[in-house]
Amino acid sequence: MAGIAEITEQELLDALKRAAGDAAGEDGATTVELADSLGWTKARVRGALKSLARAGRLEVVQARRVNLAGRVSSVPGYRLRNNGVTE
Repeated sequence: MAGIAEITEQELLDALKRAAGDAAGEDGATTVELADSLGWTKARVRGALKSLARAGRLEVVQARRVNLAGRVSSVPGYRLRNNGVTE
């Protein structure tokens, strides 16, 4: 089972890296953006994010996104840390 957990974490790490290079930019990727990128449910992404946060590999930031009403709002965004340094 350890192999499955490592693959899952690696997939999430890769998605976070891709999202950082996309429109999400410096304010991180949201749970919905990660779920769309990975083809996972939001619940599965949240579980993986919690694991990364407990391991000290994740930084939670406020991301600015345009909502359905066309207004800019702040939502949680996630960025990777590399040995305690934000990527």
